[in-house]
Amino acid sequence: KELLAFLAELDLAKDFDAVFLVSALKGDGVEDVELRVLDELPFSRPFYDEQQIT
Repeated sequence: KELLAFLAELDLAKDFDAVFLVSALKGDGVEDVELRVLDELPFSRPFYDEQQIT
């Protein structure tokens, strides 16, 4: 309850595009973050060949 109240207060104070709840122990919420990052990144061609290790 306290965490959700804090997040609601934080959301009002700052103009975040998104807030994610993530559990490092359980891995909960990680996929949501990954999907959001991929949605926000602009498309571009790879800088290196697939076979090249960078």
